[in-house]
Amino acid sequence: MTMKRKFFSGLALALALFTISGCNAEEPVNITPSSKKILIAVFSYTGNTRQAAQAIQRKTGGTLIEIEPETPYSQDYQAVVKQGKEEVDSGFLPKLKTKAANIRDYDVIFVGSPIWWYTIAPPVASFLHDHDLSGKTVVPFFTHGGYGIGHSLKDIRKYAPGAVLAGEFELDRDSLKEMDARITKWLKEIGVGQMTGNKQTSLIRTTDSIQDIVNHPAFRDFGRRLLPWDDDRNYDVPLDQVATLLPYHSNVKPAEAAASLNRLIGDANAGKTVFYDIYTEQEKTAVPAKRNTGLFFYRGKPGAPFAVVNPGGGFAYVGSFHEGFPYAAEISRKGYNAFMLKYRTGSGQYAVEDLAAALKFIFQNADELGVGTKHYSLWGSSAGARMAAFIGSSGLFPKPAAVVMAYTGQSEFTRNDPPTFSVVGSEDRIASPATVEHRAQEMKHAGIDVEFRLYRNVGHGFGSGRGTGAEGWIGEAVKFWEKHIL
Repeated sequence: MTMKRKFFSGLALALALFTISGCNAEEPVNITPSSKKILIAVFSYTGNTRQAAQAIQRKTGGTLIEIEPETPYSQDYQAVVKQGKEEVDSGFLPKLKTKAANIRDYDVIFVGSPIWWYTIAPPVASFLHDHDLSGKTVVPFFTHGGYGIGHSLKDIRKYAPGAVLAGEFELDRDSLKEMDARITKWLKEIGVGQMTGNKQTSLIRTTDSIQDIVNHPAFRDFGRRLLPWDDDRNYDVPLDQVATLLPYHSNVKPAEAAASLNRLIGDANAGKTVFYDIYTEQEKTAVPAKRNTGLFFYRGKPGAPFAVVNPGGGFAYVGSFHEGFPYAAEISRKGYNAFMLKYRTGSGQYAVEDLAAALKFIFQNADELGVGTKHYSLWGSSAGARMAAFIGSSGLFPKPAAVVMAYTGQSEFTRNDPPTFSVVGSEDRIASPATVEHRAQEMKHAGIDVEFRLYRNVGHGFGSGRGTGAEGWIGEAVKFWEKHIL
């Protein structure tokens, strides 16, 4: 039977290159860092927020400074209510007497504000705006009259875009008498000791915004490579709404994404490298889009075979949060080394070139990475499965022990295709289940070892399949791979 490769036609030649071979503005405050590297900055009009800040200072040993505007507010409460509304509505940022000159010495910054017209008081906005808090953990605390904190967190992110927000706290007028006990409980809940012992230790929650995750200190210098899209869209949405950024995917589990990212944070805290560039600086300068690429590394047993995971997304985006990081984390829990590839979007050719560059990097640096190069596997979902299948049979690299393909409608194959594990859902409206099954049958007839799974009542992009009939398929795929390692 004659089998033609139509997908990425003409790409093999291009890929041949990848074969193995409190003071005034003039006198800034000089803050002496505490042993725990905590700064507490507070603005208070009536004194309630100041009391909360003083309680935090007593319990943490942090350095306390007051945020003071150059022009003090009137003692006339009603006049300040009117002035505050005008300043909030206009976005006015008052000049401050307070300037923390060496704020870079602090890892955790508690920022206290009363709520004025559903947001932070303007002097606090000025403080955030005037200081570079990139990579800092910012812990907001608020006092208010019982109307909640409004859009304060959103505005803090606007004025401190590089900071990581964590563990906000609020006190209304009815809880002021319990202030001390409430603050003690809150500080224990957010684990101040963990945050201050190592500025990379704070873990990700599903309520954290994706922008905060990108700015997490553990992902410094490569945080944007976590993102599904390479454009400047708004990522000020919580992780538990990440499905809104993944239009081709279903059954998205934010808790899985958080757990897999926390695994990377844990490794980074232990001093392990969790991200590698696959292109040289010269290559990235020549093709700037290559700066959007790289390998995230989930370590298994030293010397164990490796897997490269290629998420899908129709070559429009990379679904790393759904079928990248969670897959790699699960594979590494089985004892294998797992890489998750962030590739360029826009065309299948770019994506395949990046996979080839990634494999070249792994093979050339296997000893340093601590991975075995025999019996490796390639994993892909949807568009990523096309990448894995193409490279797996291209002959540019040693043939992988197995290729794992999830819900892709590719029909072509060659007699050189590696053993293949293929899965699809019966309700898939993007990758035809009949096409996927037919390809598996034809490959079997050609003498290729193939296992095919059809999961009932499951649609396209089901990821790990947790909570569906596809649950457990990753473990089955690992067993298929292991069959070809022995």
